[in-house]
Amino acid sequence: MAAVSDVLGILDPRGRLSRKGLLAVAGWLLAADVAMLVLIWLTGIGLGGHVALAFKLASVWIATVAVARRLHDLDLSAWWIAKAMAAFIGWSIVVSVLLLTTFQAADALNPQHIAFWLNVTATCLPVLGAILWVHIAKGTPGANRYGPEPGAKGFAATVVDVHSESAEQPA
Repeated sequence: MAAVSDVLGILDPRGRLSRKGLLAVAGWLLAADVAMLVLIWLTGIGLGGHVALAFKLASVWIATVAVARRLHDLDLSAWWIAKAMAAFIGWSIVVSVLLLTTFQAADALNPQHIAFWLNVTATCLPVLGAILWVHIAKGTPGANRYGPEPGAKGFAATVVDVHSESAEQPA
């Protein structure tokens, strides 16, 4: 029964996920990718089209849910994912415009040129910083507005609304 709650925990964006839980989900996603690669290698079947799309969409959903629940553990809304994406797109446009006003357009696509590496560095460092922060930041101790503190496995045991009347009254 615990395995079922773990699976439901990685599909439901409500609740909280600690650093340990985030690393567990990342490990499961990595294991699924490796299993898919081994399956392709052993069978020689190229998985494309709808099967590959479904697998990747499921992976993206699970990763997004994990980050949303991790943000909940930090007492932040999952809308920070959308805000971060908008900031990344805006920052990438600014970097690209600055590089295109300084260098030739072909230089930005040439790994032999400094413009390429300036672009890669300037766009990747903020993303890597955000990823590290989500993995390293300590969660909110005790219950917060997104639910109880995650347990030993890294997942919140249940999803509760700490603002509801039933949460305030002892059972």
